[in-house]
This record gives sequence, structure tokens and C-alpha cells, in this order.
Amino acid sequence: MKKKILEIFGLSKKKSHRPSQRLAPRARAMNLIKISLSDGSSFQSISNIVNISETGLQFTCYERVQPDQDIRMLINVPEAHEDIGIEGRLVWIKSKPAAKGVYVAGVQFKNIPDKTLQVVRKMVNGNFS
Repeated sequence: MKKKILEIFGLSKKKSHRPSQRLAPRARAMNLIKISLSDGSSFQSISNIVNISETGLQFTCYERVQPDQDIRMLINVPEAHEDIGIEGRLVWIKSKPAAKGVYVAGVQFKNIPDKTLQVVRKMVNGNFS
């Protein structure tokens, strides 16, 4: 009976039959990020990096940007005492229904240098010591 009630209210622990599309584990982060897009626009935003992995990241922004273009990001990583530059492809963007004028965008990294990848790994694993 309890299981049925949980299902009615959408609180059951049903397992998804969809395979995960994640290529790597992700972690939450909050960093200052400066962005330049291949369409020539650029902006600086204190952005909540919703999550980051070795293959990409999601970030919030207040500008409606167009997907399917190259993106260059300069991410401040205080724990590493440096800014890291990452190039990628802006794959998707969607508005946040709960917050008018706020968007979430997904970026897939490309050609990430080994030194930068090491910093990203530390961000994901949370081990800056």
C-alpha cells in the first residue's frame, strides 16, 4: 500500500530504463567565468557552473546565446591560484522556468591541454591540496 501511495505522488524510487548519456562523473562548482563566442559576442558573468566534468560543463547565464557555436572560456579557479582557458562547443541552452531571464547552457570541451585537464580533474574530485 505504501509503495502505491508513493507512486501516485511521484515519490517512488523507480529505476530509469534510459542509459546515462554522461561520459564522465560531474561535480558542482561556482566560479567566475569569462566567455567569448564564435559569433563575436563576449560577456563576463559570475556564473554558477552547475556541474563540470572532464568532458564538459553546464553553466548559468543571463544572456540568451545560440547553440552550435564554438566557445572560449576563462575560468577562475582560486584553489589552483590560476585561471584556466578552455575551448569547447556550446551544445545546448534552455531557460530556467523558475527564474525568468536565467538560462542554463551545456558545453562540450574540445582539445583540452593536459595541464588544464589536471586542474579540471581536481575540480571534479575536490582535491586541491
